[in-house]
Amino acid sequence: MDDPPDLVGRVRKYAARAFSFHTRFPRSSHGWHAADQFYRAASSAASNYRAAKRGRSTAEFIAKLGVAVEEIDEAVGWLEHIGDTGMTIDSDLLSEAEQLRRILGASLGTARRNERARKGRLREENVRRSQAAKSKLRRYPDPT
Repeated sequence: MDDPPDLVGRVRKYAARAFSFHTRFPRSSHGWHAADQFYRAASSAASNYRAAKRGRSTAEFIAKLGVAVEEIDEAVGWLEHIGDTGMTIDSDLLSEAEQLRRILGASLGTARRNERARKGRLREENVRRSQAAKSKLRRYPDPT
């Protein structure tokens, strides 16, 4: 659950840049909708990443980080859509979103692998304890 401390700031800065891009966007109905959806996804990614870092458990961390990955992926999708329609996009903003998607996705994969490994170790330990407890039981001869 320990990411570089600057990643929280980087995600926040990205959301702030998304807001700035959103406010400068042309006010056509189609353009405004796409820019608004992009901003919502970008800011949600930042909020959910922050919530993940404050998670009360590993399961909560993984769940919130998963939402952050989904939201940053949606932000990338909206930027690509905006570009596909011929509207001007900030290529640095798209690049940063793609980088954050890769970083957060890799973090999510690592957290999931670590949790599976931890659960596997717990299962193995429980089996060992159970076997040790059974071997300590006093065995009485069969009365027949």
